[in-house]
Amino acid sequence: MKIVLVKPPRFENSGTIGQPPTPPLGLAYIAGALEVDGHDLTVIDAVALAPRKYIPFKPFGEFIEGHETLVTRGISFEEAIARIPSDTQLLGVHCMFSMNWIADRYFLHLIRKKMPGIVIVAGGEHVSGSPDICLLSSDLDVIVTGEGEETIVELVKAVEKNTALDEISGIVFKKDGKIVTTSPRKRKRNLEEIPRPAWHLFSVDTYNENSLSWSATSHKSIPILATRGCPYTCTFCSSPSMWGTRYFMRSPEDVLDEMQQLKSRYKIENFDFYDLTAIISRDWIIRFCKLLVESNMNITWQLPAGTRTEVIDKEVARWLYHSGCKNLVYAPESGSHKMLEEIHKKVNISKMLKSIRDAKSENLNVTLNMILGLPNERHIDIFKTLWFYIKASGIGVDSIAQSNFHPYSGSELFNQLTKDGKINPNLDEHYLEMVYIDTNSRTPIYNDYVSRNWYHLYVYLTYATFYVSNFVFRPHRIIKLIKNVVNSTYESRFEKHLGEYFRKVI
Repeated sequence: MKIVLVKPPRFENSGTIGQPPTPPLGLAYIAGALEVDGHDLTVIDAVALAPRKYIPFKPFGEFIEGHETLVTRGISFEEAIARIPSDTQLLGVHCMFSMNWIADRYFLHLIRKKMPGIVIVAGGEHVSGSPDICLLSSDLDVIVTGEGEETIVELVKAVEKNTALDEISGIVFKKDGKIVTTSPRKRKRNLEEIPRPAWHLFSVDTYNENSLSWSATSHKSIPILATRGCPYTCTFCSSPSMWGTRYFMRSPEDVLDEMQQLKSRYKIENFDFYDLTAIISRDWIIRFCKLLVESNMNITWQLPAGTRTEVIDKEVARWLYHSGCKNLVYAPESGSHKMLEEIHKKVNISKMLKSIRDAKSENLNVTLNMILGLPNERHIDIFKTLWFYIKASGIGVDSIAQSNFHPYSGSELFNQLTKDGKINPNLDEHYLEMVYIDTNSRTPIYNDYVSRNWYHLYVYLTYATFYVSNFVFRPHRIIKLIKNVVNSTYESRFEKHLGEYFRKVI
């Protein structure tokens, strides 16, 4: 069957300095599954085709009023559509992020207008979290929810044979003007049976040449997964609706084998592990690190999404460092015990600080992932986070990656805020707000206890508290930071974002 997979242009505010676009790991896995099944496959990555091209977003020829700074990144919608072969039978679209939905939906409209008979399928976190809304408001025919490799293969066979879709687990589709949701697909337990990502169909080099990776390293990088799912149920996270709460691991040997193949084929020097929760088993991580050391691969690897702390002590930290993991990201999210309990973040702050001390004693560069602006957060909770920043800075934490809260589709907080009437996922304004999440002045606020003006102040105060205390405790770091930013030899995402900001304004 003739199939085209598309990563649409990225939707941005022209002033953004947030997380850059990265190679689409999920789409590469889907491509791998379809290729193994023998299909005629084409991939169109609109971002990789022009990663530094920004086009003013004018749906139907006009700016959206009040949103004149919005742009798309990559080739234009029309250029992307022109690359779709006329004999394409099924189009798979990558719909990962809610903040991209307005642009994605317009892109789908243009595709349907030009190719009315094509079957359009989407997958990813956003459409998995709100499948009914996405189907009813767009030109999509089918949404693949959750883990998609087996589902897309079955779906393609059904479309090819023109058979009913009702018996395919893990999809939501339109039928006779109604929405049909089939039974959830059972998670794949043996991850080693899943075909590996078909990176040869993507432009990995383009992402690296433009420094588009999740981590701060300047080395040639590629994303990878060692595990799938997460056993925890944080209320701000869409993982339970996307993956469920079952957690499965590949064997350390299988992960190492993939890394060796990627290094050999693409000259990869760094691996970004996109796992939701990478380090849970002490035996697994030590075994993996020992294999890396024994392999003499001479690579680095990162956990940019953050990890938990329960098994990270001096011994584990030592193995992490010697195996090439020089940067470690912890994800406490808040310094307030009350807020941690409220968002079901099963973290003990005292134990985390102990783990951080152990990591720093083994020379790891440590970053903290934090969220500001959670619903029900009070002033006192923010001050507890400020105090946590000072303590973390005192024991050697190198940087913070702080984000403003926004509700992920399908998360518990998203559902609660929708129920309370604080967001309306049927309105475009909800998705447009998300594009400004890192601009501070236009960041949406979902809190009844701290005003927008106070939040604006706290954003600056939290950063100032951490970095001023950091430089007071370790004055040499300010010189190191300036040197790294000037020379683009980043050691943290904060340094990378700072460097990108100065390059935009200079």
